[in-house]
Amino acid sequence: ITVSATFTQQQATTYTVTALSVANGNIYVGTSSNPTSTSCSVTSSQTVYVRFVPDSGYNLVSWTSSAGTINMTNNTITGINANANVSATFSATPPTEYTISVGSVSNGKIYVGTSPNPTSSSCKATSLQVVYVNFAPNSGYVLSSWSASGTCTKDDLSHTLTGISSNVTVTATFVQQVTVSLGTITGDGYVYFGTSSDPISSSQLTVEKGTKIYVKCVAKPGASFKSWSVTNAAS
Repeated sequence: ITVSATFTQQQATTYTVTALSVANGNIYVGTSSNPTSTSCSVTSSQTVYVRFVPDSGYNLVSWTSSAGTINMTNNTITGINANANVSATFSATPPTEYTISVGSVSNGKIYVGTSPNPTSSSCKATSLQVVYVNFAPNSGYVLSSWSASGTCTKDDLSHTLTGISSNVTVTATFVQQVTVSLGTITGDGYVYFGTSSDPISSSQLTVEKGTKIYVKCVAKPGASFKSWSVTNAAS
């Protein structure tokens, strides 16, 4: 008796993996590492690669597959033993926040915030927000100048920062304020003073310490100029 048999190789079962249509982004699947299709056919021994393309302003939050084992780190699916649907959730990407801080200053304080009249020395802001800067000089001092490091637009008139796209440090220079006033005039004549080279006023004047003051003495007809003096000043 002779026994014989014929064996044929069994074809591996194939399954269809489908990337579902979802809001705010697209899903692609395939057996290569950079898939461009929304469906593919695989066997249980093959690895399915999944690629996510969020719409502008969105990012991937989570994803699922109805079959197989998913790897969140590599975005792959293995051990598929049934047709599979791949889905994902995309959400709006929160805008990047930057830190606005105050540098070291003397003779005053600086406050920053996203509302007018801030009272804090630091705040968080996005590129879409306006940062308000409030200067509080010590008694007898005034703001001379201020600066903002980092990438932003500084408005010297409104004391605001806009278009912020990096961390920013705000600094300022406060200078002492002095008052110039007319003292006693002896004899017949006039005394004028001011910050221009040809002053025409005798009114009290308030300026930053170190400001150059011009003085002009004019004698009345029949009188002559003799001398002038100044108190509480370097010269």
